[in-house]
Amino acid sequence: MAETQPNTNRCARCGQVFAAEVLVCPQCKEILTAPGQRRGPARWVIVLLICAILAVGIYAVELFWKIVVLHQY
Repeated sequence: MAETQPNTNRCARCGQVFAAEVLVCPQCKEILTAPGQRRGPARWVIVLLICAILAVGIYAVELFWKIVVLHQY
């Protein structure tokens, strides 16, 4: 007799069990990822990192301007 494995795919948001080929939770409409598939970083993390890099760059340009151009040590 063939054994069937239980479906372990569950929605992280509501806990609804779903088939492996389903891309959207049938109950809460959350976009699903396959088990073991990692999601990328949240959009706000990327925006925050870009803002931090820009702030450091602007500060570096300001220091360069004061030291090299205006000779204010």
